[in-house]
Amino acid sequence: MSRNACPCLASWHVDDPASLVRAGALANPDGQITYGMLPRLQHAAFLAAARKIDGFNKIKHPLKPMRGLVMGRFQPFHLGHLDLVKQVLSECDEVVIAVTSAQFNYLEKDPFTAGERVEMIHASLKDAGVDLSRCFILGIENQFNVATWASYIKAALPSFDKAYSGNDYVSMLLADSSIGVARPNFLDRSKYNATDIRLKILSGGPWEEMVPGPVAKIIHRIGGKNRLAVISKSDTIPTEH
Repeated sequence: MSRNACPCLASWHVDDPASLVRAGALANPDGQITYGMLPRLQHAAFLAAARKIDGFNKIKHPLKPMRGLVMGRFQPFHLGHLDLVKQVLSECDEVVIAVTSAQFNYLEKDPFTAGERVEMIHASLKDAGVDLSRCFILGIENQFNVATWASYIKAALPSFDKAYSGNDYVSMLLADSSIGVARPNFLDRSKYNATDIRLKILSGGPWEEMVPGPVAKIIHRIGGKNRLAVISKSDTIPTEH
Protein backbone atom coordinates (compact mmCIF):
# COMPACT_ATOMS: atom_id res chain seq x y z
CA MET A 1 0.00 0.00 0.00
CA SER A 2 1.38 3.42 -0.94
CA ARG A 3 1.80 6.37 1.41
CA ASN A 4 -0.76 8.36 -0.56
CA ALA A 5 -3.28 5.57 -0.29
CA CYS A 6 -2.91 5.40 3.47
CA PRO A 7 -2.08 8.58 5.40
CA CYS A 8 -1.33 6.43 8.44
CA LEU A 9 1.94 5.39 6.81
CA ALA A 10 3.24 8.77 7.92
CA SER A 11 5.62 9.58 10.76
CA TRP A 12 3.77 10.25 14.00
CA HIS A 13 4.79 12.38 16.95
CA VAL A 14 4.03 11.34 20.52
CA ASP A 15 3.76 13.51 23.60
CA ASP A 16 6.54 11.62 25.36
CA PRO A 17 8.53 9.75 22.69
CA ALA A 18 11.50 9.06 24.94
CA SER A 19 9.42 7.06 27.41
CA LEU A 20 7.95 4.99 24.60
CA VAL A 21 11.41 4.29 23.22
CA ARG A 22 12.66 3.24 26.64
CA ALA A 23 9.59 1.01 26.99
CA GLY A 24 10.47 -0.74 23.75
CA ALA A 25 8.75 1.33 21.08
CA LEU A 26 9.00 0.21 17.48
CA ALA A 27 12.22 0.64 15.53
CA ASN A 28 12.61 1.76 11.93
CA PRO A 29 13.16 -0.95 9.30
CA ASP A 30 16.92 -0.47 9.64
CA GLY A 31 16.69 -1.09 13.36
CA GLN A 32 17.46 2.48 14.37
CA ILE A 33 15.03 4.14 16.77
CA THR A 34 14.25 7.74 15.89
CA TYR A 35 13.36 9.92 18.86
CA GLY A 36 10.25 12.03 18.33
CA MET A 37 9.07 9.89 15.42
CA LEU A 38 7.55 6.48 15.02
CA PRO A 39 8.12 4.28 11.96
CA ARG A 40 6.17 4.42 8.75
CA LEU A 41 4.03 1.36 9.27
CA GLN A 42 0.41 0.59 8.61
CA HIS A 43 -1.73 2.20 11.30
CA ALA A 44 -3.25 -1.07 12.46
CA ALA A 45 0.17 -2.69 12.81
CA PHE A 46 1.45 0.29 14.78
CA LEU A 47 -1.49 0.30 17.18
CA ALA A 48 -1.27 -3.44 17.75
CA ALA A 49 2.38 -3.15 18.75
CA ALA A 50 1.95 0.11 20.64
CA ARG A 51 -0.79 -1.29 22.84
CA LYS A 52 1.72 -3.76 24.24
CA ILE A 53 3.73 -0.89 25.70
CA ASP A 54 2.94 -0.31 29.37
CA GLY A 55 1.02 2.90 29.85
CA PHE A 56 0.39 3.51 26.15
CA ASN A 57 -3.38 3.70 26.56
CA LYS A 58 -2.98 6.17 29.43
CA ILE A 59 -1.30 8.77 27.21
CA LYS A 60 -3.72 11.57 26.39
CA HIS A 61 -4.02 12.18 22.64
CA PRO A 62 -0.69 10.47 21.93
CA LEU A 63 -0.71 10.79 18.16
CA LYS A 64 -0.64 13.81 15.89
CA PRO A 65 0.52 14.20 12.28
CA MET A 66 3.94 15.69 11.60
CA ARG A 67 3.45 19.06 9.92
CA GLY A 68 6.10 21.10 8.08
CA LEU A 69 6.02 24.82 7.31
CA VAL A 70 7.09 26.46 4.04
CA MET A 71 7.07 30.24 3.72
CA GLY A 72 7.61 32.47 0.71
CA ARG A 73 6.32 35.40 -1.30
CA PHE A 74 5.85 33.12 -4.34
CA GLN A 75 5.98 35.99 -6.85
CA PRO A 76 5.27 33.78 -8.76
CA PHE A 77 5.11 30.16 -7.59
CA HIS A 78 7.63 28.25 -9.73
CA LEU A 79 8.91 24.70 -10.23
CA GLY A 80 11.51 25.10 -7.49
CA HIS A 81 8.72 25.91 -5.04
CA LEU A 82 6.71 22.92 -6.23
CA ASP A 83 9.70 20.64 -5.73
CA LEU A 84 10.14 22.01 -2.19
CA VAL A 85 6.52 21.27 -1.27
CA LYS A 86 6.90 17.71 -2.56
CA GLN A 87 10.10 17.35 -0.55
CA VAL A 88 8.35 18.45 2.65
CA LEU A 89 5.46 16.06 2.00
CA SER A 90 7.94 13.21 1.55
CA GLU A 91 9.14 13.88 5.11
CA CYS A 92 5.96 15.11 6.82
CA ASP A 93 2.29 14.14 6.87
CA GLU A 94 1.10 17.66 6.11
CA VAL A 95 2.49 20.97 4.91
CA VAL A 96 1.55 24.54 5.79
CA ILE A 97 2.31 26.86 2.87
CA ALA A 98 2.39 30.45 4.11
CA VAL A 99 2.16 33.12 1.42
CA THR A 100 4.04 36.00 3.02
CA SER A 101 3.79 39.74 2.29
CA ALA A 102 0.09 39.16 1.77
CA GLN A 103 -0.62 42.90 2.05
CA PHE A 104 1.68 43.78 -0.86
CA ASN A 105 0.62 43.64 -4.53
CA TYR A 106 0.86 45.66 -7.75
CA LEU A 107 4.50 46.44 -6.88
CA GLU A 108 7.65 45.71 -8.86
CA LYS A 109 8.79 43.04 -6.38
CA ASP A 110 5.26 41.94 -5.49
CA PRO A 111 3.05 42.22 -8.57
CA PHE A 112 0.58 39.45 -7.72
CA THR A 113 -2.06 39.58 -5.00
CA ALA A 114 -2.17 37.09 -2.14
CA GLY A 115 -5.33 35.60 -3.63
CA GLU A 116 -3.68 35.12 -7.01
CA ARG A 117 -0.67 33.46 -5.39
CA VAL A 118 -2.86 31.13 -3.32
CA GLU A 119 -4.70 30.19 -6.52
CA MET A 120 -1.39 29.54 -8.31
CA ILE A 121 -0.23 27.22 -5.54
CA HIS A 122 -3.54 25.36 -5.24
CA ALA A 123 -3.82 24.82 -8.99
CA SER A 124 -0.18 23.73 -9.28
CA LEU A 125 -0.43 21.17 -6.48
CA LYS A 126 -3.68 19.79 -7.89
CA ASP A 127 -2.18 19.54 -11.37
CA ALA A 128 0.87 17.74 -9.94
CA GLY A 129 -1.34 15.13 -8.25
CA VAL A 130 -0.52 16.29 -4.72
CA ASP A 131 -3.12 15.31 -2.12
CA LEU A 132 -4.61 18.68 -1.21
CA SER A 133 -6.06 17.26 2.01
CA ARG A 134 -2.46 17.26 3.28
CA CYS A 135 -1.92 20.95 2.45
CA PHE A 136 -2.82 24.23 4.12
CA ILE A 137 -2.37 27.30 1.89
CA LEU A 138 -2.93 30.74 3.39
CA GLY A 139 -1.63 34.26 3.27
CA ILE A 140 -0.04 36.15 6.14
CA GLU A 141 0.91 39.82 6.33
CA ASN A 142 4.39 40.95 7.23
CA GLN A 143 5.15 41.66 10.86
CA PHE A 144 7.40 44.68 11.18
CA ASN A 145 8.47 44.01 14.76
CA VAL A 146 11.11 41.44 13.91
CA ALA A 147 11.58 40.31 17.52
CA THR A 148 7.94 39.20 17.73
CA TRP A 149 7.70 37.77 14.20
CA ALA A 150 8.07 34.11 15.21
CA SER A 151 5.34 34.49 17.84
CA TYR A 152 3.14 36.09 15.20
CA ILE A 153 3.46 33.22 12.72
CA LYS A 154 2.71 30.72 15.50
CA ALA A 155 -0.53 32.56 16.18
CA ALA A 156 -1.43 33.25 12.54
CA LEU A 157 -0.79 29.77 11.12
CA PRO A 158 -1.97 26.23 11.85
CA SER A 159 0.36 24.50 14.30
CA PHE A 160 3.53 23.05 12.78
CA ASP A 161 6.44 20.94 14.00
CA LYS A 162 9.29 22.42 11.99
CA ALA A 163 9.96 25.01 9.34
CA TYR A 164 11.88 24.53 6.12
CA SER A 165 14.13 27.44 5.19
CA GLY A 166 17.37 28.05 3.35
CA ASN A 167 17.53 31.66 4.52
CA ASP A 168 20.07 32.06 7.33
CA TYR A 169 18.38 35.18 8.72
CA VAL A 170 14.95 33.52 8.85
CA SER A 171 16.47 30.37 10.33
CA MET A 172 18.10 32.46 13.06
CA LEU A 173 14.81 34.14 14.00
CA LEU A 174 12.99 30.81 14.11
CA ALA A 175 15.72 29.07 16.09
CA ASP A 176 15.84 31.94 18.59
CA SER A 177 12.15 31.25 19.25
CA SER A 178 12.77 27.50 19.69
CA ILE A 179 11.24 26.59 16.33
CA GLY A 180 12.96 23.66 14.65
CA VAL A 181 14.40 24.46 11.22
CA ALA A 182 15.25 22.01 8.44
CA ARG A 183 17.41 23.11 5.51
CA PRO A 184 15.85 21.80 2.29
CA ASN A 185 17.59 20.70 -0.89
CA PHE A 186 16.63 23.34 -3.43
CA LEU A 187 16.10 22.61 -7.09
CA ASP A 188 18.66 24.62 -9.13
CA ARG A 189 18.15 28.03 -7.50
CA SER A 190 20.08 29.76 -10.28
CA LYS A 191 17.44 28.64 -12.77
CA TYR A 192 14.28 28.74 -10.68
CA ASN A 193 14.33 32.29 -9.37
CA ALA A 194 11.21 34.43 -9.06
CA THR A 195 13.06 37.70 -9.71
CA ASP A 196 14.46 36.32 -12.97
CA ILE A 197 11.05 34.96 -13.95
CA ARG A 198 9.41 38.38 -13.46
CA LEU A 199 12.11 40.02 -15.57
CA LYS A 200 11.59 37.48 -18.34
CA ILE A 201 7.82 37.96 -18.27
CA LEU A 202 8.39 41.70 -18.65
CA SER A 203 10.99 41.40 -21.42
CA GLY A 204 9.22 38.66 -23.35
CA GLY A 205 11.90 36.08 -22.60
CA PRO A 206 11.24 32.35 -22.06
CA TRP A 207 9.68 31.97 -18.60
CA GLU A 208 6.79 29.53 -18.92
CA GLU A 209 9.10 26.52 -18.67
CA MET A 210 10.14 27.68 -15.18
CA VAL A 211 6.66 27.57 -13.66
CA PRO A 212 3.95 24.92 -13.41
CA GLY A 213 1.46 25.00 -16.29
CA PRO A 214 -1.42 26.35 -14.16
CA VAL A 215 0.74 29.29 -13.01
CA ALA A 216 1.47 30.30 -16.61
CA LYS A 217 -2.25 30.13 -17.40
CA ILE A 218 -3.15 32.31 -14.42
CA ILE A 219 -0.49 34.90 -15.28
CA HIS A 220 -1.76 35.09 -18.86
CA ARG A 221 -5.38 35.26 -17.68
CA ILE A 222 -4.81 38.20 -15.34
CA GLY A 223 -2.66 40.09 -17.85
CA GLY A 224 0.51 39.63 -15.83
CA LYS A 225 2.87 40.94 -18.50
CA ASN A 226 0.91 44.15 -18.92
CA ARG A 227 0.69 44.60 -15.16
CA LEU A 228 4.45 44.31 -14.80
CA ALA A 229 4.98 46.70 -17.71
CA VAL A 230 2.71 49.38 -16.22
CA ILE A 231 4.29 48.97 -12.77
CA SER A 232 7.82 49.26 -14.19
CA LYS A 233 7.00 52.58 -15.90
CA SER A 234 5.09 54.11 -13.03
CA ASP A 235 6.55 56.57 -10.52
CA THR A 236 3.76 55.72 -8.09
CA ILE A 237 5.02 53.78 -5.08
CA PRO A 238 1.97 52.95 -2.93
CA THR A 239 4.02 51.74 0.04
CA GLU A 240 5.81 55.09 0.40
CA HIS A 241 3.95 58.02 1.95
